[in-house]
Amino acid sequence: MQLKKTLKSKLRNVFSLLKYGMYYLDHFNQRDTILLMAPAPLDGSFGDDLMIVSFVEQNKDRPITIYSQRTVQRDDILSKYDNIRYHSWSDRLNFKFYSDVVLVGADNLTGSYGEVYPIHKLNILKEANRKGLRTRVLGFSLTENTSSNIKDKISELTPNTIFKLREIDSYTRANKIVPKENIQLVADLAFLCNYQKDFVSDNYKNWTSEQKEMKRNIVGVCPNAYQANKVGLENYCDTFVSSLLESNKQNEMSFVFLYHDIRPHCEDLSDREVSKKIYDVLKTKTNVYFEPNIVNGVELKPYLDFVDFIISGRMHFGISGYSLLKPMIGISYEEKFTGLQKHFEIDVAYSLVKFTELHKLSVVIKEFVLRLDEYKSRVNKNISKVKELAQLNFE
Repeated sequence: MQLKKTLKSKLRNVFSLLKYGMYYLDHFNQRDTILLMAPAPLDGSFGDDLMIVSFVEQNKDRPITIYSQRTVQRDDILSKYDNIRYHSWSDRLNFKFYSDVVLVGADNLTGSYGEVYPIHKLNILKEANRKGLRTRVLGFSLTENTSSNIKDKISELTPNTIFKLREIDSYTRANKIVPKENIQLVADLAFLCNYQKDFVSDNYKNWTSEQKEMKRNIVGVCPNAYQANKVGLENYCDTFVSSLLESNKQNEMSFVFLYHDIRPHCEDLSDREVSKKIYDVLKTKTNVYFEPNIVNGVELKPYLDFVDFIISGRMHFGISGYSLLKPMIGISYEEKFTGLQKHFEIDVAYSLVKFTELHKLSVVIKEFVLRLDEYKSRVNKNISKVKELAQLNFE
């Protein structure tokens, strides 16, 4: 009896392997499959969620293999697509299955988070070039202090790779490294990501309605645990609290505390925990709201449809807001927000504060609110152009 069970089990395994093998041959042993290198494992960065979903949606008729350090299957954002497979760095990569190799660059090619991962990705592109595959780097940034080793690796990829820079400052820097015919000005892929209002909780809808009845501006707030780690968690949170309270003395505002990354970056805390920590201090002092159960960037985005403007330490939180016509105050680091503001003709002097100078936030908010109607008009004026630039990532 035991022998029969063992044989049946082995046969099931064989048929399962044959079935998968036939599917793989039918769908992925083709020269139109895209090898898509994610900015990082899809394990909690809402910005990565938005970029990957945007790319997959634009290429939903082609087989796509997501290639990253480790496999994190994301059924919450990708379950409706049947063209997705995963491939981890630990498994052998066979280029004969692919016609395109695409790296979603974002900000992971600056070297700020270390050089090992970006150089590995650039080496994959170099090998793909050698084998005659089409190679592209989409929607990415370069900073003034981008690693020289990474710059050298980028320059090695010409003339066979197209680099698509997501704002004018990065485009200008890239033109010092590679020929102009290899670069293109675009906007971030995330500008194109759709969203569903069904994700928004009834409690939040009711709270925002109450704030509007009181004629209060609603502000979407997204701290950054990575910044908090740099300057100290207590200092970061205390300065945030005092700045928002000071701002509210002159402008009646209500704050919804959100987040755009659920990976631990500060004392095992993520943006979500840092956001909650600030909310807990303010909840007895002014009108605030916190939403604890958002798990990805697609679910987060519709929450911003209810705010008047945003204050963000995360660029993709700002991008989600801008795509819904919400102006942004950026808490910036590594020059990350300057080019984004230029897309919308927003004056950086009155809309950005360095995270190391967070004590200046209340002054920036005061000036920003005075110009809010003007900034809303500029966002409305430029959003179509920016989305057209984002579409160039796919041309």
